[in-house]
Amino acid sequence: MSRYTTIIIPIEVKNKIEKLSEKKGGIALWKVINDALTFYEHLEKSKTAKRKISNIDKIAWYIYKFTKSISIFLELPSEENYGKVIERIEVDLKERVFKQNLDDLEILKKLVSQYLIEKSTRLKIQINDLARTIISKMILTLIEETSTSSNSSQS
Repeated sequence: MSRYTTIIIPIEVKNKIEKLSEKKGGIALWKVINDALTFYEHLEKSKTAKRKISNIDKIAWYIYKFTKSISIFLELPSEENYGKVIERIEVDLKERVFKQNLDDLEILKKLVSQYLIEKSTRLKIQINDLARTIISKMILTLIEETSTSSNSSQS
Protein backbone atom coordinates (compact mmCIF):
# COMPACT_ATOMS: atom_id res chain seq x y z
CA MET A 1 0.00 0.00 0.00
CA SER A 2 1.34 3.44 -0.94
CA ARG A 3 2.05 6.05 1.66
CA TYR A 4 1.47 9.71 0.96
CA THR A 5 3.08 12.97 1.97
CA THR A 6 2.57 16.65 1.37
CA ILE A 7 5.15 18.97 -0.17
CA ILE A 8 5.17 22.74 -0.19
CA ILE A 9 5.65 24.22 -3.66
CA PRO A 10 5.11 27.68 -5.12
CA ILE A 11 1.61 28.25 -6.48
CA GLU A 12 3.09 28.88 -9.97
CA VAL A 13 4.54 25.37 -9.99
CA LYS A 14 1.23 23.87 -8.83
CA ASN A 15 -0.54 25.74 -11.65
CA LYS A 16 1.93 24.32 -14.21
CA ILE A 17 1.35 20.82 -12.88
CA GLU A 18 -2.43 21.29 -13.11
CA LYS A 19 -2.16 22.57 -16.72
CA LEU A 20 -0.04 19.55 -17.68
CA SER A 21 -2.56 17.30 -15.96
CA GLU A 22 -5.38 18.81 -18.03
CA LYS A 23 -3.36 18.39 -21.26
CA LYS A 24 -2.87 14.72 -20.38
CA GLY A 25 -6.58 14.11 -19.88
CA GLY A 26 -6.84 15.04 -16.23
CA ILE A 27 -4.36 12.51 -14.83
CA ALA A 28 -3.48 12.72 -11.16
CA LEU A 29 -1.06 15.50 -10.23
CA TRP A 30 1.39 13.04 -8.70
CA LYS A 31 1.51 11.19 -12.02
CA VAL A 32 2.47 14.41 -13.82
CA ILE A 33 5.32 14.89 -11.36
CA ASN A 34 6.35 11.23 -11.64
CA ASP A 35 6.35 11.43 -15.46
CA ALA A 36 8.47 14.59 -15.33
CA LEU A 37 10.97 12.94 -12.97
CA THR A 38 11.15 9.83 -15.14
CA PHE A 39 11.76 11.98 -18.21
CA TYR A 40 14.46 13.94 -16.37
CA GLU A 41 16.22 10.74 -15.22
CA HIS A 42 16.18 9.41 -18.79
CA LEU A 43 17.62 12.70 -20.05
CA GLU A 44 20.46 12.57 -17.50
CA LYS A 45 21.27 8.97 -18.45
CA SER A 46 21.35 9.98 -22.11
CA LYS A 47 23.80 12.81 -21.36
CA THR A 48 26.08 10.38 -19.51
CA ALA A 49 25.91 7.91 -22.39
CA LYS A 50 26.76 10.67 -24.88
CA ARG A 51 29.76 11.71 -22.75
CA LYS A 52 30.97 8.10 -22.69
CA ILE A 53 30.57 7.77 -26.47
CA SER A 54 32.35 11.09 -26.91
CA ASN A 55 35.30 9.83 -24.83
CA ILE A 56 35.41 6.56 -26.76
CA ASP A 57 35.40 8.45 -30.04
CA LYS A 58 38.17 10.77 -28.81
CA ILE A 59 40.44 7.92 -27.68
CA ALA A 60 39.74 5.96 -30.88
CA TRP A 61 40.79 9.00 -32.91
CA TYR A 62 44.04 9.43 -30.96
CA ILE A 63 44.81 5.70 -31.26
CA TYR A 64 44.24 5.91 -35.01
CA LYS A 65 46.47 8.99 -35.43
CA PHE A 66 49.19 7.53 -33.21
CA THR A 67 49.15 4.13 -34.93
CA LYS A 68 49.14 5.70 -38.37
CA SER A 69 52.12 7.94 -37.59
CA ILE A 70 54.14 5.04 -36.13
CA SER A 71 53.29 2.76 -39.08
CA ILE A 72 54.22 5.34 -41.70
CA PHE A 73 57.45 6.18 -39.87
CA LEU A 74 58.52 2.53 -39.62
CA GLU A 75 57.81 1.95 -43.31
CA LEU A 76 59.28 5.25 -44.51
CA PRO A 77 61.67 6.59 -41.88
CA SER A 78 62.34 10.25 -42.66
CA GLU A 79 62.72 13.52 -40.77
CA GLU A 80 59.18 14.50 -41.80
CA ASN A 81 57.62 11.24 -40.59
CA TYR A 82 59.74 11.38 -37.44
CA GLY A 83 58.33 14.85 -36.79
CA LYS A 84 54.78 13.53 -37.14
CA VAL A 85 55.42 10.76 -34.58
CA ILE A 86 56.92 13.26 -32.14
CA GLU A 87 53.96 15.60 -32.69
CA ARG A 88 51.48 12.77 -31.93
CA ILE A 89 53.39 11.96 -28.76
CA GLU A 90 53.78 15.58 -27.59
CA VAL A 91 50.43 17.04 -28.63
CA ASP A 92 47.92 14.21 -28.64
CA LEU A 93 49.24 11.81 -26.05
CA LYS A 94 51.05 14.00 -23.51
CA GLU A 95 48.69 16.97 -23.56
CA ARG A 96 45.33 15.36 -24.27
CA VAL A 97 45.40 11.74 -23.11
CA PHE A 98 48.09 11.14 -20.50
CA LYS A 99 48.54 13.76 -17.84
CA GLN A 100 50.94 11.63 -15.81
CA ASN A 101 53.06 8.47 -16.13
CA LEU A 102 54.86 9.72 -19.21
CA ASP A 103 57.82 7.33 -18.99
CA ASP A 104 56.65 5.12 -21.87
CA LEU A 105 56.26 8.16 -24.11
CA GLU A 106 59.79 9.36 -23.36
CA ILE A 107 61.20 5.89 -24.04
CA LEU A 108 59.27 5.74 -27.32
CA LYS A 109 60.69 9.09 -28.38
CA LYS A 110 64.22 7.76 -27.78
CA LEU A 111 63.53 4.55 -29.71
CA VAL A 112 62.07 6.47 -32.65
CA SER A 113 65.11 8.78 -32.66
CA GLN A 114 67.42 5.76 -32.69
CA TYR A 115 65.42 4.13 -35.49
CA LEU A 116 65.86 7.22 -37.64
CA ILE A 117 69.62 6.61 -37.44
CA GLU A 118 69.78 2.80 -37.19
CA LYS A 119 66.96 1.01 -39.00
CA SER A 120 67.07 -2.39 -37.30
CA THR A 121 64.50 -5.11 -36.82
CA ARG A 122 65.29 -5.12 -33.09
CA LEU A 123 64.33 -1.43 -32.77
CA LYS A 124 61.25 -1.90 -34.94
CA ILE A 125 60.05 -4.70 -32.64
CA GLN A 126 60.71 -2.56 -29.55
CA ILE A 127 58.79 0.38 -31.05
CA ASN A 128 55.85 -1.85 -32.00
CA ASP A 129 55.75 -3.46 -28.55
CA LEU A 130 55.91 -0.14 -26.75
CA ALA A 131 53.27 1.39 -29.06
CA ARG A 132 50.98 -1.54 -28.24
CA THR A 133 51.58 -0.96 -24.52
CA ILE A 134 50.78 2.74 -24.90
CA ILE A 135 47.57 1.96 -26.79
CA SER A 136 46.58 -0.48 -24.03
CA LYS A 137 47.14 2.26 -21.46
CA MET A 138 45.00 4.64 -23.53
CA ILE A 139 42.16 2.13 -23.45
CA LEU A 140 42.62 1.58 -19.71
CA THR A 141 42.57 5.36 -19.17
CA LEU A 142 39.25 5.49 -21.00
CA ILE A 143 37.83 2.63 -18.93
CA GLU A 144 38.94 4.29 -15.69
CA GLU A 145 37.45 7.66 -16.72
CA THR A 146 34.21 5.99 -17.77
CA SER A 147 33.88 4.00 -14.55
CA THR A 148 34.77 7.09 -12.48
CA SER A 149 32.13 9.20 -14.24
CA SER A 150 29.57 6.38 -13.86
CA ASN A 151 30.27 6.12 -10.14
CA SER A 152 30.05 9.88 -9.62
CA SER A 153 26.82 10.20 -11.64
CA GLN A 154 25.22 7.44 -9.56
CA SER A 155 25.97 9.24 -6.30
